[in-house]
Amino acid sequence: MSTPTAPDSAGSGTWQLKGLHRGDDQPFVPITGQGVTLGRAAGNDIVLTSGDFPGVSATHARVVLRDGQVLVEDLDSKNGTFVRGQPIDREVLEHGDVFELGSGGPRFVVLGPERAEQTVELAADGTARPHKRSFGADTVELMREKLGLEAHQDATRDVQRQSRRNSLLIALLLLVVVAGGGYVYWLQHTSRSELQALRERIDKQVRDAKDRIDVHRQGWERRVADMERARQVWEDQRKALLEQRARLEKELSSRPRTEDLAALRDQLAATDKLIRQYDPHSVAQSRYAIVNEVGRAVAMIEVRQTFVEPKTKQLLYMKEGPGGEPVPNLSREGEPYAQTSSGSGFCFSPEGWLLTNAHVVLKKNSREQIRLGPDVVVQSQVELKVVFSGTSERHPARLVAWAADGREDLALVKIDPFPGMPRLAGIRTDAPDPPMGMEVFLIGFPLGTRALQEGDKMIASACRGIVSRKVDAYVQTDAAVLPGNSGGPVIDDTGKVLGVVVGMQRIDQGRAAHSMGFIIPISHAKKVWPPPNPGGTK
Repeated sequence: MSTPTAPDSAGSGTWQLKGLHRGDDQPFVPITGQGVTLGRAAGNDIVLTSGDFPGVSATHARVVLRDGQVLVEDLDSKNGTFVRGQPIDREVLEHGDVFELGSGGPRFVVLGPERAEQTVELAADGTARPHKRSFGADTVELMREKLGLEAHQDATRDVQRQSRRNSLLIALLLLVVVAGGGYVYWLQHTSRSELQALRERIDKQVRDAKDRIDVHRQGWERRVADMERARQVWEDQRKALLEQRARLEKELSSRPRTEDLAALRDQLAATDKLIRQYDPHSVAQSRYAIVNEVGRAVAMIEVRQTFVEPKTKQLLYMKEGPGGEPVPNLSREGEPYAQTSSGSGFCFSPEGWLLTNAHVVLKKNSREQIRLGPDVVVQSQVELKVVFSGTSERHPARLVAWAADGREDLALVKIDPFPGMPRLAGIRTDAPDPPMGMEVFLIGFPLGTRALQEGDKMIASACRGIVSRKVDAYVQTDAAVLPGNSGGPVIDDTGKVLGVVVGMQRIDQGRAAHSMGFIIPISHAKKVWPPPNPGGTK
């Protein structure tokens, strides 16, 4: 490294720069308003040779004095300028601050006007701190030098001067004690203020948490009260039905007229049927039957995307090149190129309408021409097929309408109706969003064909959970959601459709929280239903 000629110790009112990468033999360089540039180029104020510092740029950084402050600026270097281990563009430096030209490169310390008669000691945090000379064998001579005393005096004058010196030291010590006490008081007062501010923040957070807990507790108490009232109504109805049955049995035992006997027996059978609906076991069985019936109307939507030449409709093929890389062609060499995926959907109309997610059936570049080479231009074409749960027959389908803007992710698919086609009773686009804590069922095809199936027969899966919360346009549930669930229905225990599964919570690096699933409320289906053009496409 070469530096401009400068005295090793500048005036006490000058900011200075000193290198730390070759020990304490580095000269001090004054910092002025013109600034000090550092780099490998010969025109810099401090030149670092490329042989010793290859990572330093030609003009790496500048240190400049502006308005009484010292700033270090990175001059678009290739390896950056670092202060306290962090890359900077421009940073204000204090007395004793260290900066590096590149991570691990040459280091420099900035020393303020108070630097006189101090050496520099590098701290663990990357800063440099002044290190005062300690008392030792040369203490007397040092004090003489500082006080302007001659080296040799007679004993009387030495004693007098020593006495005055001791008085001065005592006064200085008293001043230090008083100043130290004031600093300790200020530090304690500041610490108490910070501690009080921290305590107030914690108290506020505790109050906010208590308020949220109270809101949840009040909501829970309301739900418990509603459940208790419903249970009481249930008990009253069940008691009335039991009394009615007892009365009917009594009337039958009294041998009524023949013409009334059949009517009484029919009434008794109807009453028994109602009583069974109030039996917990019967209620559970009824719920299972409802979920199973809805599952029949849920279908896997298989998507196959191929590419064709726009004019000739010739399929795109892929063959293996000399180096093993795929080579696209339109001359039927190799295998037809296709991309496949699947999702879920459900039929809710006797005309063959199915609701699903737009991202299940709408593929990228589906309406654009793609150039794969100088002689290969293709366009995407998407083929949809629907297979209902419990069956293996594939039904051709077409995309009719979709909403895929912002938070919307719904699509309407049409198949030709067939005898015995399973379907739901319909959907209500004016239905309210499901409330927090409500039990729900998610039905679909998690993992698609990668999950265990019965040959070509597809079997839908049902997952039970509760509504966790409402977030923006979505409703969160704790039921398991996996790829392939998208587009499936979310229902309550009566079979009413509450929403459509749309996805799961992403974490990072491709991972997902499968127990944090999100659904689009069924009220959003009005974006696509009824379709704008039932006979064609959107």
